[in-house]
Amino acid sequence: MLDRILTEDLVQRLPDAAVFVESGAISTRPDTVVEIDTQRLDAELGGTMVLLAQIAVRPDGKPARALRTRLTTPIGGIGSAFHVAAMSTIIAQLADRIAALLVRGGSTDRPVLPGWAGLHIRERLMPMLRRALLAAILPGLAILGTALPTAAQAPQIRLRATIVSLDGPMLTVETREGPTAKLTLPEGFNPTALKRLSMDEIKPNSYVATVAAPAADRTLQSVYVAVFSEAQRGVGEGHYDWDLAPGTSMTNATVTSAVQATAGRKLTMVYKGTPIDVVVPADAPIIQTVPASRDDLKPGAKIFAVVSKTGDNAYTAIRLTVSKDGVDPPQ
Repeated sequence: MLDRILTEDLVQRLPDAAVFVESGAISTRPDTVVEIDTQRLDAELGGTMVLLAQIAVRPDGKPARALRTRLTTPIGGIGSAFHVAAMSTIIAQLADRIAALLVRGGSTDRPVLPGWAGLHIRERLMPMLRRALLAAILPGLAILGTALPTAAQAPQIRLRATIVSLDGPMLTVETREGPTAKLTLPEGFNPTALKRLSMDEIKPNSYVATVAAPAADRTLQSVYVAVFSEAQRGVGEGHYDWDLAPGTSMTNATVTSAVQATAGRKLTMVYKGTPIDVVVPADAPIIQTVPASRDDLKPGAKIFAVVSKTGDNAYTAIRLTVSKDGVDPPQ
């Protein structure tokens, strides 16, 4: 339930960690177990989503560190879509709290996870609360087990823009399409940035994402390739339409071979058992996600953001990548 959503969020925040759901298929001894006891997750009458939870970080062989946390986020409107968007935002805030607790140990700069070798997520939600939550935001769903995964896949908007200003938690941007938009950054929110890699760093068994467009000969030509860390293997696996430009597609897959081609290097990849070939031109950027901070949110910087809509040209940021060190997110 929440554990699987949190795992995806923590993979983004801790790219060098191997993060697993304890109830998942992988069985291994973790370096650290994170326990989340969710005591409340609901909407207040004033239009605010509230999450109340106890977090315990249990490094292997060491005393647990515990934190009681109360998180809130505004609900942008009436209806289940707004509740789901608020829930996505508040779970992202929870991931920020957990990541901070792991990296700083709650009070110091000493990592709790030496080497980030293994992190298991264990989440408890009282059955009565689980039923109340589903009844509140997803009426009409009869199968309990499908409800929260459906919520995690609630519609989200991809936004490409240039920063105009940052005033406290409010980021004002000029979108690629023209209108000015306001993005609220949740408490504790930090963006990511990109760094350039060389083509030689893509090897067989690398897990990558590539946006591509069809060439005149109908081969797929890569616009850019993003290389995932090992902890992110399997994220978004598949081949689907993308909105970078008309006709573009996104493929998240495992590389099986990388050979020289006439117009660049040809990657043969496999997603969910399906092979696909993509030609990567010599000038296509090879990139990887790295941490950034709010200090990088400067006027004129380009951003790519995943957001939830809260009003007319108003959004709450869920994930955001910003220009840094001369590397812009694809626009």
